[in-house]
Amino acid sequence: MFKRIGWLVLCLFLCVICKKAYSQQDVDFHLSAHLLSGKKIIKVKRDYYDPYLWVLTQNDEVYRVNSLTQTIDDYTATFSAYNSLQFTDIAGRSQDTVFIGTNSNTLLEYQKGTIKNIGPPNNITGSINQVGMDYKFANAWYSYGSSQAGHKILMISTTTQIYFYDDDTQSMLPTDKSTEGNNQLFETTYRSEIYSYFYANGEFSGNDTTKAYSILSQAGFTAFSGSIWYGNPTFGYNINTAYIIKSIYNDPSESNQGYDEIQFMDQLWGTENGVMQNNWDQSYQVSSVYKHYLNGIKANKITSIYGLVNFPQLLRENVLIGTDKGLYFTNSAYGKYVQGPLNDYNTFTLDADIGNQPINDVCVDANSYLHPATVCEGAVWVATNNGLYFIKPDYSNYVSTTPIKAISFQNQPDTLSTLNICSTDSTIAAVNTSAYAGINIQWYKNGTELPTESNDTLHIKSSGDYYAVLYDPCANIDIASNHLKVNVISGPVFTFNYPDKLQYCDSASATLNVTYSPSYHYRWYQNGTLNGDTTSSLKVTQTGKYKVEVSACTNSWVPSKEVQVDMPSVPDVAFNINEVPYCQGDTAIFSSTVIVDTTLYTFRWYRDNVLLSEFHNTPVIKTVTPGGYTLTLTNDSTLCSKSSPTFQLTYVPPPTFTFNYPDVLSYCSGNNSTVLKVQGSDAYGYRWYKDGILNGVTADSIIVTQTGQYKVEVTSCRSSWVPSKPVQVNFIQIPLPVVKADKPAYCLGDQATLSLNTPVDPSYNITWLRDGNPVDSYNNMTSIITSIPGNYTAMLSSTAINNCLQTSLPVQVSFNPVPSVGILENVNTNLCQGQGVTLKAIHNGGSIKWSTGETTDQITVNNTGTYHVTLTSPAGCTADTSIAISFLPDPVLNVNDTTICVYKNQVVVLTAPAGFAHYLWNSQSVGQTYTVTSAQTVNLTVTDANGCQAMQQIHVTEQCPEVEIPNTFTPNGDGINDTWVIDGINNDPTVSLKVFNRYGSLVYKSNGYSTPWNGEYNGGKIPSGVYYYILTTKKGKQTFSGSVTILY
Repeated sequence: MFKRIGWLVLCLFLCVICKKAYSQQDVDFHLSAHLLSGKKIIKVKRDYYDPYLWVLTQNDEVYRVNSLTQTIDDYTATFSAYNSLQFTDIAGRSQDTVFIGTNSNTLLEYQKGTIKNIGPPNNITGSINQVGMDYKFANAWYSYGSSQAGHKILMISTTTQIYFYDDDTQSMLPTDKSTEGNNQLFETTYRSEIYSYFYANGEFSGNDTTKAYSILSQAGFTAFSGSIWYGNPTFGYNINTAYIIKSIYNDPSESNQGYDEIQFMDQLWGTENGVMQNNWDQSYQVSSVYKHYLNGIKANKITSIYGLVNFPQLLRENVLIGTDKGLYFTNSAYGKYVQGPLNDYNTFTLDADIGNQPINDVCVDANSYLHPATVCEGAVWVATNNGLYFIKPDYSNYVSTTPIKAISFQNQPDTLSTLNICSTDSTIAAVNTSAYAGINIQWYKNGTELPTESNDTLHIKSSGDYYAVLYDPCANIDIASNHLKVNVISGPVFTFNYPDKLQYCDSASATLNVTYSPSYHYRWYQNGTLNGDTTSSLKVTQTGKYKVEVSACTNSWVPSKEVQVDMPSVPDVAFNINEVPYCQGDTAIFSSTVIVDTTLYTFRWYRDNVLLSEFHNTPVIKTVTPGGYTLTLTNDSTLCSKSSPTFQLTYVPPPTFTFNYPDVLSYCSGNNSTVLKVQGSDAYGYRWYKDGILNGVTADSIIVTQTGQYKVEVTSCRSSWVPSKPVQVNFIQIPLPVVKADKPAYCLGDQATLSLNTPVDPSYNITWLRDGNPVDSYNNMTSIITSIPGNYTAMLSSTAINNCLQTSLPVQVSFNPVPSVGILENVNTNLCQGQGVTLKAIHNGGSIKWSTGETTDQITVNNTGTYHVTLTSPAGCTADTSIAISFLPDPVLNVNDTTICVYKNQVVVLTAPAGFAHYLWNSQSVGQTYTVTSAQTVNLTVTDANGCQAMQQIHVTEQCPEVEIPNTFTPNGDGINDTWVIDGINNDPTVSLKVFNRYGSLVYKSNGYSTPWNGEYNGGKIPSGVYYYILTTKKGKQTFSGSVTILY
């Protein structure tokens, strides 16, 4: 990958002049051979492992062609046993192994004379569309890891699945490729595999009928999927072929492809409506840019051919398109992705050689692909309805012979074109093998071929103009390289005329020079060691031995003589000063910082560059004269000297300032502060005093917030301070008055008392104001009594100065009217005990409180008594009233519960107490008495003359005498005891009576017993004797049994 990117950068920066511009024709094709004339060829595939290709015709004829000799071998008869099937595709593994797909799941493998069907045994389903060899083992590695790396893998697409068959192990490999529907292998060559992937197939959201069809491009061990489009009149409805152009040479020796190489990939696909183009990186959006070529012409096969591979800056990749209207080819878009999101293609046709007949398949012929340095895609096989055409590309009309930058001097800058070498030296010129691997090389000197020099390097020992001719045997093109010039020269001639010893003061510098020539090189030595200087002159600042070496050619240096340079040193000199700054009247003392032997060195003092002879050879001086002072130290033997920096001596005068304030300043404390300021220079220093003590303020002004005596001192030089006069500042303190009322509110007739929180004091006066107007009668009073409403304030004013006062907040005094309250009763009739009456307080505002403790306006009471209510107004004024409530007693009822025997038709009369105004029995008004004929609960309500009521429930329960059953009767007709009379069941209709003789026979039966039994059975008298009965009453709740005797 990095090699290819390097080629691309080289291509972009080299100036390669072509005869045709980008988007124009840059290759010709010439017909070389026409084989199998008259036959409709549907598939043609190169082995790439050997020189053979395999050919399939429409009539299931199979041929093998030697691509070098073009010898044809007919294998049709070998497959005659399968003539009932339609052969769909062919793929050769080698010259003696070939695979043929059919329109079923039959997959034929021919190997060295033996045919076997490997489809059904390997569970292939659907009809086979295409087959192809994984020549780079990319899918084996990508899908199955290193265990299948290097195996011969057959790729199989069917109408249901894509399969991977390991021909080395004779086994089908598991696949994780996401496929569905009608799968296709679009390209299986030594460069890449392209096939349907179905990663994101389906209609685009919001689009009409346009569909996405995912394809997988696998070149090396990295796979990339993109989308191509179909499903509408523009794109067509059937995808016949697909191809991907990367714009970067896909070197077969490299396996992985990076995103930087493929993000500009063009995807091309063919349908019945021509050829479409989109960008791989944007193909998942149907709204992205696309191009349409050969509109209306059915495209059957798209592939590409590489050319001029050995010249990276000239490299071509031209697209080949087989259509129903002939073979088309395009200009090269190699390395043009920088032009925009989509490459531009122009299409050209081979009408003159092949015509516009249908092209069914196209296969690029490549030799020695297993050796990348000699890869050659030198021809193309074209399958037509009239046989197999063999065409070859020709780039000669489109390649400039302008020399290319291909050679350089080893171990020299790449831009160096001329090199000087000495007669004893040599140099090496080399071809850039990383860019021109596998190319033929011939070296030339001065235009004459060097017969034995054809390697990628050339050893040069003599002067001359050298270049190389690079020849591409695949494209049959040779191009000359750039020229390199070598000059063989003698040693340099120069002068270096200096005495053996030179002396300079160390405060100075010396320059050593040697003869200059632009063709010479220089290097300087100090004390025998290279010091890094490479010019013709050297600036010397240190004692040492110096020489120079000069070179006129590579690695040959001629030395100069060695010169001793002495630079005796003088100590650095400076002097101390005793004060900074100097005040007027001070004496300045300057003392040297260096101590030397004054017999060897001399001190000299200068003021304003004038020698001060009175201070000759004196290291310490005193002076009161301002000026610029300098100290010089001289070595008496070498006369070398050094001077100190100049010190400018100046004297600062005393300060001048003004502080014009009266002796006493008075301020009201409400002003918070005042400012005292001195008028003086910003360069002065200041310090302030309060009551004779420094307070830390050092500005030219002070903010005064406290009473006291203040003064300032001013300095212009160190500790010399000049004082101002003192000023007494007084702050008058007036307390803030607060007025308080003795009550929160007042009623009419009250008197309000207002009091101050401050006492009487001679430092201020007290003034009372009502509604802002002074009330003189209250002057200097701390408490007042008033019955006049208004807003009252108190003001304290200073007796010392004007306009110094404090005023309280206002207190509003108002006298509120006494409220009124009444009680409203919600009924005016007699009240019975237990009833409730609502009492409502009537008022015009305020809070209510009843004698019951309740605080709502309305309450409910149900007891006799007097009820009070108190109203308190918002101002605190109160009023109260009361009302008496009486309740009448309720009537008293006491009617006893009773019983009744219904079956005896018993009647019970209930009687209520007399004297009530109204009686209501079970909601019926019937008077004082009420008749009951059945068991029940009777509700009685009575109302007395006052309208008060009482209620009672009277319970009437059923109670009858026991059933009495006689044990004998005499039905003899004498009128006495002639029937069996049973008391207690007369009115019970639920009675059931059965009588049996001693044999258990039923002699009498009755439901209900309204007529007593007369002793007859079936109309006749039954015999006297003992009989047995079963009697049930009260709905079966009671059962009696026993015997009865009948006597006559």
